[in-house]
Amino acid sequence: ILFAIFAWITLLVVIAAFANIVAATFVANPGAGTSSLLFILLAVAFGLLVYRTGMSLFLGTVLGLIGMAAAFYIGHIFPIVLSKDMWLLIMMGYIFVASIAPVWILLQPRDYLNSFLLYLMIIAAFLGICFYQPTMEISPFVGFDLGGGQWLFPVLFVTVACGAISGFHSLVSSGTSSKQLDNEKNAKLIGYGSMLIEGLLAICAIISVAYVAADKLPALLKAGGPVNAFSQGTATFMTALGLDFNLSKEFVALTISAFALTTLDTATRLGRFIFQELVTRPVESRNGGKEQPIAAFLGNRYVATAITIALAWYMSIGSYLTIWPIFGTANQMLAALSLLAIAAWLRKENRKTFMVTIPMYFMFAVTFCSLGQLIYANLGKNWLIVGISAGLAVLSAALFIEAYRVFSNDKGQIPNNLQAQNQE
Repeated sequence: ILFAIFAWITLLVVIAAFANIVAATFVANPGAGTSSLLFILLAVAFGLLVYRTGMSLFLGTVLGLIGMAAAFYIGHIFPIVLSKDMWLLIMMGYIFVASIAPVWILLQPRDYLNSFLLYLMIIAAFLGICFYQPTMEISPFVGFDLGGGQWLFPVLFVTVACGAISGFHSLVSSGTSSKQLDNEKNAKLIGYGSMLIEGLLAICAIISVAYVAADKLPALLKAGGPVNAFSQGTATFMTALGLDFNLSKEFVALTISAFALTTLDTATRLGRFIFQELVTRPVESRNGGKEQPIAAFLGNRYVATAITIALAWYMSIGSYLTIWPIFGTANQMLAALSLLAIAAWLRKENRKTFMVTIPMYFMFAVTFCSLGQLIYANLGKNWLIVGISAGLAVLSAALFIEAYRVFSNDKGQIPNNLQAQNQE
């Protein structure tokens, strides 16, 4: 239950952070926002053609790629210009529908088609860096104090997140990816391979942002957030391949925002799953009769989704800097808890755990320090971050103590009270 509560709160942070970033991106690049809306319709059409009419995947892919090119062109020619708040509302409406619709009709087709965008962007960015050969002259950072009550440790280890370790990916792996595997043997290739690709993307992102950091970064961040800065640097490198700068920048922004949207609908779906499980746990009725769910009404898929989205939307209002500082820490804390769960299971099976516990202890040290810094730095300034940080710290400590009971058991068995819960 504690783990579920922690995961649900973390997913709220993920939704809020990414929604804010995507909305800022669409304001800075209206063409990317327009193309993204068209991609939604294209994904639904792809799902219906492949899964309901019997069209071959190859033909569906060809038509899908042609449709994506057309959507990108239409978005570039006829961009929809809206305010950030309006884009936020549109995204909340989209993720509500996407998170309750069957996976085959939107989530899976959209992710599949978007993967081609990502591969193309990474290849173009990598080749562009090689051919452009950017020279970066940036003053080295030689201190340990970052200012504002934060230090190089642990900030460094929660800033570079998904390319190294990610708790959100553990939820996605168990909540959606595992249900779409053709063969269980593919889990290692898909899970580990995706992290390697994320690592490569992280390297390209660091180079791109570092290149524009010298004199343009503050202005780019103000104009469109982190994605705008990344798009500026990557598009500059892509000009070495003979590509137009403006089109390249719009394409990069579109690709990143497209994957951010898939993160949003996946996170919302997972958040709804977890919330439903929390509120529909059976409890014994007052008259001693058969067990009844805690709150059957709240467990309704539409109600659970609406509650999850409403809270995330409230957290997303304002600057991305309002919620972004807690995102990396919450994500990495969830990664530590995922390692903790794996270690507890290995211990129960009387198997070696050191390869899991060593990184687990390190991530706990990193994230507890980071939560402490966030609370100290935001006291009297941002009570939302203080409250979330304090809540996550308490939940994590409770989970760590519970897991210690498993590790301290000589036979490596789950304590009796947990065995009884598992039997139930």
